[in-house]
Amino acid sequence: MRPTKYAWPTSDEGRSVKFCAQLFNEMLGEYSFESFRVYALDTLSRLSEALTLLDDVQRDRVPRETLEPVVEEVLWSLGRDPVAKSTVGLELVSLQELTKQPKFLLTDLVATVQLIKRLLVGSYKSRLEARILDLLTDGSRKIELRQCCGFYSSHLINAGYSKQYLEEMIEATFFSGDMQHAGTQTLADFFARLKGDDVDYTVYTPVSSEFRTYVYPLGFETANEFNIPQPARDALAFAFTPPFDSVIISRVKAVDWYRAINDVHQVLTHTRALTYLSPDGMACRWQEWMYVHDDKANWGRAFRGRSLSFDRPAAGSVTAGRRLQNTRAYTKRVLENFDNASTERLLSSINTAALARTSPSTENQLISLWSAVEVLLSDPPRGAPRILHYVHHLVPCICLRHVRRQFVAVYEELLVSYRSRLNKILRREANFGNQDAHTNFAAVLCLQENEALREELCALCGDNPLALHRLFKLHRDYSVSMEAAAAIGGHEKRVQWQIHRIYRARNQLVHSGRVPSYLQSLILNLFEYYRGSIATIVNRARKDEQRSNIDQVVAEIGVEYGIFKRHFPARGAKPLSREDLQRLVGVAP
Repeated sequence: MRPTKYAWPTSDEGRSVKFCAQLFNEMLGEYSFESFRVYALDTLSRLSEALTLLDDVQRDRVPRETLEPVVEEVLWSLGRDPVAKSTVGLELVSLQELTKQPKFLLTDLVATVQLIKRLLVGSYKSRLEARILDLLTDGSRKIELRQCCGFYSSHLINAGYSKQYLEEMIEATFFSGDMQHAGTQTLADFFARLKGDDVDYTVYTPVSSEFRTYVYPLGFETANEFNIPQPARDALAFAFTPPFDSVIISRVKAVDWYRAINDVHQVLTHTRALTYLSPDGMACRWQEWMYVHDDKANWGRAFRGRSLSFDRPAAGSVTAGRRLQNTRAYTKRVLENFDNASTERLLSSINTAALARTSPSTENQLISLWSAVEVLLSDPPRGAPRILHYVHHLVPCICLRHVRRQFVAVYEELLVSYRSRLNKILRREANFGNQDAHTNFAAVLCLQENEALREELCALCGDNPLALHRLFKLHRDYSVSMEAAAAIGGHEKRVQWQIHRIYRARNQLVHSGRVPSYLQSLILNLFEYYRGSIATIVNRARKDEQRSNIDQVVAEIGVEYGIFKRHFPARGAKPLSREDLQRLVGVAP
């Protein structure tokens, strides 16, 4: 969301291309706020997921009730996706009517979903690209443009592209120098480079001689460091240090070089796992740097894949000393605000979650994080579905402070680029000094009386289309009580769907070894959910004079969230008041 340091054309079309480029960059970014990241699934992937689950239901592997959130999300996706809505509008109506029936036939649902998928699958990507290009010249449809960019980014990820590759493509195309021209053709050329076709790669991985000796009889192609092509040898010269004096050569088909590296890494990881069964064991080691050669283009380079990281850069408003002070205070709350049994459970949950930070396996990361959730929350009542119990308790902990986190995320990004000018505007808010900076920022955006300050804030971000859009959307969603209620309810639904998906993915990993293509997105979302839930629970426990019981705290958060949700619909179309603003984003006393 930060402004680019390079010059861009100021035409309406040029600004729209800049907006798309900023959106792609933010959606695929490693450190983007959870609500601004790319969707875990696009519409086609949701349809495929629904068909897989329907098959499991028909085979009595899972109860029919598990279909409800999946069907809800499919209907939401088809209704929100501009391309799907225009392509299968009549079929969507049929699906809606079918699912309204209390006892619809599963065979009818399968047939309808298969029909919709078949109508979309062949031209979905090209239709999304065409719609995005059409919208570039219509400045009044930024919301639809953002939706299309979101579904397009998600489609690329689910089609096999790695985020790291797409980030580099976006950086090289849009943010590596001054843009003399930026228009429809600029974006069309970018789309043309993303054909989705598999490329033949040869990957050279430095390994230990012991590992090479182990895998050679298993059919792996191997060599020593002196018997590989000279370009690969030169590029990996720094990597051939003891004990790495040998090479495994892999022939891989993938849509990009980082995906090729990931595929090789997975094969080597699974091969190494087999050695754990041996009573003697074996040190199977390989370098994280690999040389990837595009066989058709006759071009290669050394690459290093990026492991999934849970670390986040420090907020722009927090100094190193303040960060240490905050961390110490937070740790003290965890250790001192709960009774002994709750403290033990809380620490056990946190320790289990910490395993995800140190594990190189994404499968283990998801399993560890979900296990931490189960340790954190109480056991389900006898006979109650486990997932419904966890959703019931987890959703309030995630959603209660989500609106505040949105304003915090946008404020902190703006602060990096516009610090002094932003603060100059915020100081003129009537309640400045009596509330924290994030609430002050929300007051400027949402309160009717601050229209003049809001216009100044928009003028400040005039050369930053994405920042303007974020300000517009926060104002639209939270300046009127009725709109705030809709935004809160929509976020709650999406969180519910995602928790159900995470639970299904965890069960597939544990019980059948199936690894979904969108696993990394689930892990990032689950980590954010877990960290947000812990923060909500710890902050709530501060209100108690006595040491808190964690189950009671979670139950009270559920009550508080219910009160929070009911407040805004009851106020109807009234503008947001200062009392409403405090409920939305104010710091808990």
